[in-house]
Amino acid sequence: MRVCRGKKSVTINLREPAGRELVRRLAAGADVLLENFRPGTLEKWGLAPEVLHAANPRLIVTRVSGYGQTGPYAAQPGFGAIGEAIGGIRYTTGDPETMPSRTGISIGDTLTALFATIGTLNALHARERTDRGQIVDAALYESVLAVMESLLTEYHVAGFIRERTGSFIPNIAPANAYPTRDGKVHLISGNQDTVERCLPKRQAVSFTPTPAAVIASTRARSSELRRCAILGSSTGSDADLNNRPSWPICRIHRWSSPSLHRRRSGYAASPMS
Repeated sequence: MRVCRGKKSVTINLREPAGRELVRRLAAGADVLLENFRPGTLEKWGLAPEVLHAANPRLIVTRVSGYGQTGPYAAQPGFGAIGEAIGGIRYTTGDPETMPSRTGISIGDTLTALFATIGTLNALHARERTDRGQIVDAALYESVLAVMESLLTEYHVAGFIRERTGSFIPNIAPANAYPTRDGKVHLISGNQDTVERCLPKRQAVSFTPTPAAVIASTRARSSELRRCAILGSSTGSDADLNNRPSWPICRIHRWSSPSLHRRRSGYAASPMS
């Protein structure tokens, strides 16, 4: 249901000549061909992009693989978990005192799908001007690497290697998950002045607002802010969360909130029987 809603499927045996001929016929009238075979497989079957373009020059061929269509690892099998490991997100995820962890979902696959989609949309847009299709090459590890934010420049410029920091990002405070009096876990996120205006109304410990410039220049205080931010307060109701840069960390049953229903996000309000 998650990945196949609204799709119409047909089975084709590409190992048979009749199946490959059917793909050629379909591609001749298609806008986009999406494939995630190991690089070289389409070529082995006589379905290389240049062959398909001969019959349909406007065809966009979107190719998803572990390491891309070129390079020393192109022929190796690719999996989302390996892309996450090579791309760096596995190393930076988890507690600093434990082994690297995973995010809990297949984020490498999802990121690659998004980049493949963006590339395909760009190719469709370019086709309006050129009347020619293109080849979109999306690699698992490159998609993960592309979202690693400042880790690349930190190493390139300063030789600094970011380590695991648990549930917060270094140099940003308060921006973490905090336990509350009612047993739930609350996430704070926002710019410094917004957080400081909102926290004193809810916290059970004393808190003296500090100018944002002082906090920004004194990052050593970030650990203190993380400890005292809302520890001892309760999460409150959804209505009580308005205009505050914080929210309870949700389990799946919280995804049936009125906001998602109004926006028709497509999430079920209750478990399926």
